[in-house]
Formats: sequence, structure tokens, C-alpha cells
Amino acid sequence: WLCYEHFKTALSHRYRTYHLGTYEVDPGKLLAGSLANAMGTIVGNPLDVIKTRIQMDTGNAHYKGFWDAFRRLWAAEGLRGMTRGLLPDLCSSLFIGAWGAMTYELVLHLSLKKPQASADSTSKPPAGGAT
Repeated sequence: WLCYEHFKTALSHRYRTYHLGTYEVDPGKLLAGSLANAMGTIVGNPLDVIKTRIQMDTGNAHYKGFWDAFRRLWAAEGLRGMTRGLLPDLCSSLFIGAWGAMTYELVLHLSLKKPQASADSTSKPPAGGAT
């Protein structure tokens, strides 16, 4: 969430905030969540490609381990091989990041919201005679 907080600080003041009841929707926060999640996807995708190659290598023993798979994949396919499947992952991560940011901000908003005491509860003693 470090990237999210950084992007949120940079982007949240640039967009108009929309009010849905007592909750505020800030498009800058949605964009920040999308960008932060996209960064994680870009960094993690090559690791996922290597993991998948090792898992698919059952019985052949083509790869001796992670670094061997990395070296062979880089030598054979280069950057293109390391980024296989990145575009579909990015498309889904943009939506997931926006929804995650919105959920995070909503839970944060609700958890920090102070309950309002009603006027009746302050003037009447509790039921049962306890004071």
C-alpha cells in the first residue's frame, strides 16, 4: 500500500470529489489504486511466468530451479518471454486496484466515523435502575 498512499497523495487533490450519501468518492484515489496495483503486476509478472514454466515442466526436468529457468527463458525469449500474459493481467489489475482502493477507503471512513449520540439517550437513565 506504500505505492497507493504515494499516488493517492499526488492525485487526490486533482479531481473533483463526488458525494454518495455520507461517503465521498474521489476519482484520484481510484486511479491511485489502479496505478499501484498495475505496478505490482508489472513487477510480479516475470516471476509468475517463471513459476508457470517450472510447474509445466513436469517429468522433463528441463529446469533445475528458479535461476536456471530465469537464465534459459531470458536467453531464449528475452523480455518478450518474461512479459507473456502481461496485458490481460494489467487489464484485470486496473479494475481490482480501483475496487480495492475504494473498499479500503470505505472501511477506513466507516471505522473512523464517530457514532452520534441521540438526545434521548443523554437525558434518560439506563433501564434496569443502574446509574
